[in-house]
Amino acid sequence: MRATIYLSFWILLGSLLSVVPARADLLAAADPNQDKTDDDYRGRLMSLAVAYDWLHADLSEARREQYRRAIAAHVERQWYFAQRTNFVSGHPKRRREIFS
Repeated sequence: MRATIYLSFWILLGSLLSVVPARADLLAAADPNQDKTDDDYRGRLMSLAVAYDWLHADLSEARREQYRRAIAAHVERQWYFAQRTNFVSGHPKRRREIFS
């Protein structure tokens, strides 16, 4: 019974890992400059960084470069929002003052 559970787990894990590179490619292809708030791309940036870290050994050099450029573009976009003193995490700071 235990062997069957372990085997099922590894089959499931293998099937999930087979889709990760394709999903990471979609994340890397997304343009962060099209996003209206930092909420739109923060999860994408974090997911892409984790995918890059976990898949690094299995990625081709071209794919690594694609992911690095995408991560850099998302980080660069973060500075756009960080420079706005009235805007934090998709919400105006004024709202925080109103509800305090």
